[in-house]
Amino acid sequence: MLRVIGIDLGTSKTVMAALRQGEAEVLPNGAQGPFTPSLLAIGPGGELLAGHAAAGLPSAVPVLCSSLGRTETLPFNGLRYTPTELAALFLAHLKAEAEAALAEPVERVVLSVPVAFGAAQAMALRRAAQLAGLLALRLVHGTTVAALAYSLTHPGAQTLAVCDVGAGHADAAIVRLFPGALTVLGAAGAADVGGEAITESMVAYLLRCLEKQSGLSWHDDPQARASLRPLAERAKASLAYVDYIKLTGPLRTLGLAGPGSYALTREELEELSRPYLEEALSLVGQALAQSGVAADALEGLLLIGGAAQMPFLHALAKERFPGVALPGDCNPLLAVAQGAAALGGLIAELSCPTCGLNNPVQASACRRCGSALALEPRRICSRCFLPNDPRRHLCWKCGARLKPRGARLRRSQPIALSTQTCPHCGARLASGRRVCPACHAPLAIRRPAGLACRRCGQVQDAGVQTCSRCGELVAPFVGEVAGTALSLEGEEGRLEVLFPQGAPVPSARPVAREWRTAKTGTGEIRLYVGEAGRERPCARLLLTLPAGLAPGTAIALAFSLDADGLLQVEAAPAGVEARLEWEVYDG
Repeated sequence: MLRVIGIDLGTSKTVMAALRQGEAEVLPNGAQGPFTPSLLAIGPGGELLAGHAAAGLPSAVPVLCSSLGRTETLPFNGLRYTPTELAALFLAHLKAEAEAALAEPVERVVLSVPVAFGAAQAMALRRAAQLAGLLALRLVHGTTVAALAYSLTHPGAQTLAVCDVGAGHADAAIVRLFPGALTVLGAAGAADVGGEAITESMVAYLLRCLEKQSGLSWHDDPQARASLRPLAERAKASLAYVDYIKLTGPLRTLGLAGPGSYALTREELEELSRPYLEEALSLVGQALAQSGVAADALEGLLLIGGAAQMPFLHALAKERFPGVALPGDCNPLLAVAQGAAALGGLIAELSCPTCGLNNPVQASACRRCGSALALEPRRICSRCFLPNDPRRHLCWKCGARLKPRGARLRRSQPIALSTQTCPHCGARLASGRRVCPACHAPLAIRRPAGLACRRCGQVQDAGVQTCSRCGELVAPFVGEVAGTALSLEGEEGRLEVLFPQGAPVPSARPVAREWRTAKTGTGEIRLYVGEAGRERPCARLLLTLPAGLAPGTAIALAFSLDADGLLQVEAAPAGVEARLEWEVYDG
């Protein structure tokens, strides 16, 4: 079995989950907890640290999905890394921790992404997963898989709104649940609306209070803001459960004499967070408008993300959507990872990254071109820590000589896999091995990789929708929508919308366009992402034309969106090759 995990790669914290006996379970990290800080750092001995081991260190840098696809590089470990490379380092760490929790190799992943995630960001995230030794089966909106996790324990037809207020973004989706199908009808997302924005607002408020007490000004002092940020984070978390909190020593934190504490109340937090939470809930209204569903037709509003722990968000939701139930039996912090893991058990086919042929998800190589559908274990560079192809001898990034095959990433705490005994020769070996290193006998035991039947408990194969034993419906079809609009540059530079925001994913049928050759050789068409008036270039469609093609010849182009919402293009007549070149962007 090729093991699949689901990852909710958050701005502040990351959660992993996997199917065990057909049920989605959260995987513990090296600290034996569900939440891994999305941080990387270099330890005092030059070792790479991630997660809890990196928290609080001066060298710690965040792993931000919002930075993926950008041209900028960031200083780290004495080198400069792209956001994709930092994400690969962190995903390699998560892969190792998942393998420790499962005691077997992990080859594939389902990754949740924000609704407004662009194509360049999606391609960069896929590249980061590949660098880390993980084949991304699917990139899916967090709101969609949260609804999937909810539907598996709440069968029946209903219309549901999902509002995800995370640390770095807010998303909303309108989902219709049917027996056998989960369909997203509308979705909307916004960046810089979530918990990070609330924390920054609290830091600014604390600085204003301290300025009044001391008569000094630190508003533009980055060190003062950094010193107060941990206090603001602690206060935000605590005020979800208590009415006030005493912040000890804010002035002393800044190296000044004066009052040693300051009390922050829940009412103050609510006033500071109100504009951000109201903006997040307004996304539900945008998703409703896109879907054509009336607000009074909603049967539930599922609140997820870190802000879902705030009673004030629940109060605002009840005020804005009176009469709509707020389900409280779905964990707002774990549902996305659990839903991503469950989706991994619903995928029946995998598109070959080389030739595009759909293969059974259990296949390890493409049946047409022979390309690997499961990545080999990476070789970790001891200088830059980036994973490398196992056949390389020099690191592709820094040029350092790679350690012998099998050397692992240095860690703050070693991971110990549980052991098993070879049934053929009795040798002890690490759990998850497919071949005994002593007698070379195959050890793989085929286990179903799908969901468990709710009626009889039979675990199904991946992609199976009805129980092979009792015929009960097990898994729904999951239909997404595009989070952003996609346009192409037509005649005279005018933009033509190919797929509006909210277009069904995957496409039901291709969108046809005609392009006429100006000369033989090559052609280029620009593609743009975003709504009207806010478009930015995202890709170039490069056409290679056959020799002898007359100028003015019509080229038929067929555009479609795949299961990840990424653009696919086919061109006719025969001999015309179409290739998409995705662009990175600045800031």
